[in-house]
Amino acid sequence: MDTTEIPMTVADYMVKSPVSNEHWQPVAHARQLMLMHSFSFLPVMHNEKWKLLSEMAVVAFLQPKTKSERAKGLAQSLSDAVQAGLKLIPAKTLKPTMEIGPLVAKSSIRPVPTLWLVVESKGRLTGVLSPFELM
Repeated sequence: MDTTEIPMTVADYMVKSPVSNEHWQPVAHARQLMLMHSFSFLPVMHNEKWKLLSEMAVVAFLQPKTKSERAKGLAQSLSDAVQAGLKLIPAKTLKPTMEIGPLVAKSSIRPVPTLWLVVESKGRLTGVLSPFELM
Protein backbone atom coordinates (compact mmCIF):
# COMPACT_ATOMS: atom_id res chain seq x y z
CA MET A 1 0.00 0.00 0.00
CA ASP A 2 1.33 3.42 -0.99
CA THR A 3 1.58 5.72 2.00
CA THR A 4 2.55 8.78 -0.04
CA GLU A 5 0.37 11.65 1.03
CA ILE A 6 -1.72 13.24 -1.71
CA PRO A 7 -1.49 17.04 -1.67
CA MET A 8 -4.70 18.79 -0.65
CA THR A 9 -6.38 20.85 -3.35
CA VAL A 10 -8.74 23.81 -3.45
CA ALA A 11 -11.61 21.38 -4.13
CA ASP A 12 -10.96 19.71 -0.75
CA TYR A 13 -11.68 22.95 1.16
CA MET A 14 -13.93 25.13 -1.00
CA VAL A 15 -17.56 25.93 -0.27
CA LYS A 16 -19.29 24.07 -3.08
CA SER A 17 -22.57 26.00 -3.29
CA PRO A 18 -21.44 29.58 -3.82
CA VAL A 19 -23.87 32.46 -3.51
CA SER A 20 -23.45 35.19 -6.10
CA ASN A 21 -25.33 38.14 -7.50
CA GLU A 22 -26.17 38.59 -11.17
CA HIS A 23 -25.36 41.91 -12.84
CA TRP A 24 -29.06 42.51 -13.60
CA GLN A 25 -30.22 42.00 -10.01
CA PRO A 26 -30.74 45.10 -7.85
CA VAL A 27 -28.26 46.37 -5.31
CA ALA A 28 -30.94 45.64 -2.68
CA HIS A 29 -30.68 41.92 -3.51
CA ALA A 30 -26.89 41.95 -3.10
CA ARG A 31 -27.26 43.83 0.18
CA GLN A 32 -29.85 41.34 1.42
CA LEU A 33 -27.61 38.36 0.55
CA MET A 34 -24.66 39.97 2.33
CA LEU A 35 -26.71 40.70 5.45
CA MET A 36 -28.46 37.33 5.50
CA HIS A 37 -25.22 35.32 5.19
CA SER A 38 -22.85 37.73 7.01
CA PHE A 39 -20.71 38.07 3.86
CA SER A 40 -17.99 40.68 3.57
CA PHE A 41 -17.65 39.97 -0.16
CA LEU A 42 -20.11 38.76 -2.79
CA PRO A 43 -19.08 37.34 -6.19
CA VAL A 44 -20.47 39.17 -9.21
CA MET A 45 -19.96 38.49 -12.93
CA HIS A 46 -19.46 41.91 -14.52
CA ASN A 47 -18.37 42.49 -18.12
CA GLU A 48 -17.62 38.77 -18.45
CA LYS A 49 -15.13 38.84 -15.54
CA TRP A 50 -15.57 37.76 -11.95
CA LYS A 51 -15.48 40.63 -9.49
CA LEU A 52 -16.14 41.02 -5.78
CA LEU A 53 -18.65 43.39 -4.25
CA SER A 54 -17.47 44.39 -0.78
CA GLU A 55 -19.66 45.44 2.11
CA MET A 56 -17.71 48.71 2.30
CA ALA A 57 -18.39 49.40 -1.38
CA VAL A 58 -22.12 49.08 -0.71
CA VAL A 59 -21.82 51.42 2.28
CA ALA A 60 -19.85 53.98 0.24
CA PHE A 61 -22.42 53.77 -2.56
CA LEU A 62 -25.42 54.28 -0.27
CA GLN A 63 -23.99 56.84 2.20
CA PRO A 64 -24.39 59.74 2.64
CA LYS A 65 -27.60 59.91 0.66
CA THR A 66 -31.12 61.11 1.32
CA LYS A 67 -33.80 58.47 1.83
CA SER A 68 -35.06 58.85 -1.74
CA GLU A 69 -31.51 58.70 -3.21
CA ARG A 70 -30.77 55.62 -1.11
CA ALA A 71 -34.00 53.93 -2.28
CA LYS A 72 -33.11 54.74 -5.89
CA GLY A 73 -29.58 53.34 -5.39
CA LEU A 74 -30.94 50.12 -3.86
CA ALA A 75 -33.37 49.67 -6.76
CA GLN A 76 -30.67 50.00 -9.44
CA SER A 77 -29.31 46.92 -11.14
CA LEU A 78 -25.75 46.11 -10.16
CA SER A 79 -24.57 47.09 -13.66
CA ASP A 80 -26.30 50.47 -13.47
CA ALA A 81 -24.95 51.02 -9.96
CA VAL A 82 -21.39 50.35 -11.18
CA GLN A 83 -21.95 52.99 -13.87
CA ALA A 84 -23.14 55.33 -11.08
CA GLY A 85 -20.04 54.76 -8.93
CA LEU A 86 -20.40 51.43 -7.09
CA LYS A 87 -16.91 49.93 -6.92
CA LEU A 88 -16.14 46.28 -7.66
CA ILE A 89 -12.84 44.57 -6.84
CA PRO A 90 -11.14 42.25 -9.35
CA ALA A 91 -11.51 38.70 -8.02
CA LYS A 92 -8.70 36.23 -7.51
CA THR A 93 -9.74 33.04 -9.26
CA LEU A 94 -8.49 29.52 -8.64
CA LYS A 95 -8.94 26.16 -10.31
CA PRO A 96 -10.36 23.35 -8.14
CA THR A 97 -7.25 21.25 -8.81
CA MET A 98 -4.76 23.82 -7.44
CA GLU A 99 -2.73 22.66 -4.47
CA ILE A 100 -3.38 24.46 -1.19
CA GLY A 101 0.25 24.57 0.03
CA PRO A 102 1.64 26.96 -2.62
CA LEU A 103 -1.51 29.11 -2.45
CA VAL A 104 -1.15 29.59 1.31
CA ALA A 105 2.60 30.23 1.05
CA LYS A 106 2.08 32.88 -1.64
CA SER A 107 -0.85 34.52 0.17
CA SER A 108 0.84 34.66 3.58
CA ILE A 109 3.61 36.88 2.19
CA ARG A 110 1.14 39.75 1.86
CA PRO A 111 -1.91 38.93 3.95
CA VAL A 112 -5.05 40.84 2.96
CA PRO A 113 -8.71 40.08 3.52
CA THR A 114 -9.73 37.85 0.66
CA LEU A 115 -12.22 35.58 -0.95
CA TRP A 116 -10.98 33.38 -3.74
CA LEU A 117 -13.42 32.32 -6.43
CA VAL A 118 -13.10 28.76 -7.69
CA VAL A 119 -13.82 28.77 -11.40
CA GLU A 120 -14.07 25.88 -13.84
CA SER A 121 -14.12 25.92 -17.62
CA LYS A 122 -15.93 28.74 -19.39
CA GLY A 123 -15.80 30.85 -16.24
CA ARG A 124 -18.41 28.85 -14.32
CA LEU A 125 -18.28 29.63 -10.59
CA THR A 126 -18.09 26.29 -8.81
CA GLY A 127 -17.03 27.34 -5.32
CA VAL A 128 -15.50 29.92 -3.03
CA LEU A 129 -12.58 29.69 -0.66
CA SER A 130 -11.66 31.97 2.23
CA PRO A 131 -9.03 31.72 4.95
CA PHE A 132 -11.87 30.58 7.25
CA GLU A 133 -12.25 27.28 5.34
CA LEU A 134 -8.49 26.68 5.58
CA MET A 135 -8.31 27.07 9.39
